[in-house]
Amino acid sequence: MKNNYVATVVMVLMLLVSAVSKATHNRSGEILYKRLPPFTNSNYTYSISVVKYFDDGPNIADRCADTIFFGDGSKGIALRSNGVSGSCCATSSCGVMISTYAGYRVKMSIYSVVHTYPGPGSYVIRSSDPNRTSGITNIPNSGSTVFYIESVMNLTPNMGENSSPVLSRPPIDRGQTGQCFFHNACAYDLDGDSLSYELITCKDQSGQTVPGYFLPPVSTGGSFSLDAVTGLLTWCGPQIQGVFQIAFLVKEFRKFGCPGTYQQLGYVERDMEMVIAAGSSPFVFSSTGFQDTCIVAGAVLSKTLTASISPGSTIEKRLYGYMMAPENAPTAVFSPTLLALQSGFPAVVSWTTYCSYVQRLPQPLYVAYTNPNIPIPMTYYRQMRVKVLPPSPKITSAQIALSKVTLQWQAPALCAANISGYNIYRKFGTNSWSHAPCETGAPSSSGFSLIGSTSSSVTSFVDNDLWTIPNGSQGNYLVTALMNNCAESYADSAKVVTLMVGLKENKLENSVKVFPNPFSNSFEIQIKGSEYYAVETTLYSLDGKLLQEKGYQNVQNSILIDARDLSPGVYFLKLKSKDETANLKLIKE
Repeated sequence: MKNNYVATVVMVLMLLVSAVSKATHNRSGEILYKRLPPFTNSNYTYSISVVKYFDDGPNIADRCADTIFFGDGSKGIALRSNGVSGSCCATSSCGVMISTYAGYRVKMSIYSVVHTYPGPGSYVIRSSDPNRTSGITNIPNSGSTVFYIESVMNLTPNMGENSSPVLSRPPIDRGQTGQCFFHNACAYDLDGDSLSYELITCKDQSGQTVPGYFLPPVSTGGSFSLDAVTGLLTWCGPQIQGVFQIAFLVKEFRKFGCPGTYQQLGYVERDMEMVIAAGSSPFVFSSTGFQDTCIVAGAVLSKTLTASISPGSTIEKRLYGYMMAPENAPTAVFSPTLLALQSGFPAVVSWTTYCSYVQRLPQPLYVAYTNPNIPIPMTYYRQMRVKVLPPSPKITSAQIALSKVTLQWQAPALCAANISGYNIYRKFGTNSWSHAPCETGAPSSSGFSLIGSTSSSVTSFVDNDLWTIPNGSQGNYLVTALMNNCAESYADSAKVVTLMVGLKENKLENSVKVFPNPFSNSFEIQIKGSEYYAVETTLYSLDGKLLQEKGYQNVQNSILIDARDLSPGVYFLKLKSKDETANLKLIKE
């Protein structure tokens, strides 16, 4: 075993030395990572992959291995893991060619290694390699400048699964002078974390801005920007031909807890080249059908997308994003993929959803439209977000007793193993609310209030907090499912009941009087009996919402309540002293 390891290291070193004389080859790249199980606080093992996009051809370096610095003071050698049969090799058959256009050949190579970190902390994973390609317009002496990329992981206890954003669209888009250039990394996160984008400068081997670097130039009236939400890079429009280099971050954030607060888990840096050639035929493009949507797990999403292009052109479409991830099968189909000459053609996206797709946030679907039949193929991007929701529980019965309602519901047959509990909502009076598309739970604007929660094993709830409600009032109840990742289901149709409320007689109730009632700006609570020296008062609105709660000590027969802030209407007042309570109905004029 030791001899085999030594032989591998020697082979890798020989390959690295032989490539030094063929060094100007790095076009683009990024570093991805994925945590490996078990996800315990004593194991922080990650699979790390350096993805690099090389120039290709005679006398151009073709690395078989790469050195990765893990950020914890150690480093390792990662062998190329794609496009090979058996162990990595140094022949042209290694890696995968992803662009074979004349004058623009790009090979993608992936270098993978497994590393275990000592524990929680922030780690900068980096890779540097001689050198960038020659002739980059905005990097002086680029052929002698080391290519550098990094990613950051912020490891915390109890973080569970953790993978970097996946940049599913390779950086091979090209543009024309006088035409807007577009690129989207089509990033997604398998863990459902929130992503944002930030433009940065290209870096050298020290992690600092490359000396002399500048952003691609913008002409009068033009623009160069990266959308922080959608990830769309737009350059309108390049005026000179050349090769330009840019870099940006894809940052990931996660909410811990329900509702929780966001924390940044890290980022991936993409350093990429943009090739701008002389302008040729414009590529006119427009599209429809890209609206955000929601779907309940188990259903099939079907979306019709329409595109219009230049007359006489063909267009190639490709799907990217979460639904096309290899971990998801994939279960998404886009048909047809290559469309003929006419404009306004429809294409249908079909996606079969499962419980494993339920996330707290919507997931992006990207479509890249490319015209491959013009001298410089140009790509346009469209995006929509799809949120997969958990199924809703169904209320099966509501048993009505004196001052009490007992609810029972049926757990969803699908996703039951992923449910952490249930939320119960209530509203008094008439109800005309129903959830809007993608509106989960019961927002405050619905008039419903959260009155309780249960664990996943409990499918019943007793509501005995009805003392303020007049007998014969209408009660409306909703139950929603809450998933392990805090995603909440739709609220199904409300269960409507007529309440039977009885208030228990007691000595305090016979000793209390409110004057005046109705009142205008204030009212006085008059109490008979010296034993009621400590009193708590609670004021409720007609629909049961708590408005005011106060405690009084050494009460001398009466309490004056200032109610100038209350709107005219009906209110309920609850008094508590010793072990007795009194309930009073008030009217403000």
